[in-house]
Amino acid sequence: MNKKGRYYAAWISGFFIASALLLSACSSDKEDNATLAETSSTQPQTNPAIIVNASENTPPLSERPPFSQLILKKISIDYPYTPEPSFKAYINKLRARIDNKNMRTMQGELSPNFICLGPACTEGLPIAQQFESLVKNLGDKPWQRLLKLVKTKHYQQVNGHICGPARINFIGEGRDRVAGKSWGYINAKDVRLRKQANIKARIITHLSHDAVRLLSVSKVDKRGRQWIKVETLKGEKGFIVEKYFLMLNPQQVCYQKIEGEWKISGFRSP
Repeated sequence: MNKKGRYYAAWISGFFIASALLLSACSSDKEDNATLAETSSTQPQTNPAIIVNASENTPPLSERPPFSQLILKKISIDYPYTPEPSFKAYINKLRARIDNKNMRTMQGELSPNFICLGPACTEGLPIAQQFESLVKNLGDKPWQRLLKLVKTKHYQQVNGHICGPARINFIGEGRDRVAGKSWGYINAKDVRLRKQANIKARIITHLSHDAVRLLSVSKVDKRGRQWIKVETLKGEKGFIVEKYFLMLNPQQVCYQKIEGEWKISGFRSP
């Protein structure tokens, strides 16, 4: 073979070798990608699943490891729960029974595994008496207080139970100073902080999901509004309508689905 022929033969041989190497590399990449996809799909979830199923033996109501989801600009909830239609219907039924102030029908809504945790609970009582005792200790207007707990918009999942009102993590400016049972937050936007406890008093400032400290509770005005005196993180003191204030660490009523029906499964107090 002459010099020119040997040159073309070497060029063709090199071309086929390069093509074979390229195809091998592509095949290897696809395999690696398939392995990666399989590994990703079988990787265990870092967030623990919380199943609301009373047919299983659920552990006592207790705090789970933190897993926060931002729901508003300045607050978050650990393991938030979005109510399903059946749960909403159940809450509406409870609200009607609380309005009637019928203790016997409320006791009929208790789970046979009802748990009471906290200083508001009385040990050693049967479940029905336990519930009646804690309702009586909710304050001067226990049924109104119970209704407020049940009417909450925010819930969280606690070891297979749904509890509300949710306990809030304040994450806004000044969170390092928010401590103690007297602290709460404004649960709406542009709430007026007034100099006195009436709607004609001078407006000091507007509050939106801010942390405030409860100082005192005023008398109900002529239109049935309950006013409270609060202090902001900036030291401003004034009055707001009580319905716009929620505690950061409130008492909670808990629920669980048992054999397809929702029941009151517990009560938690800080």
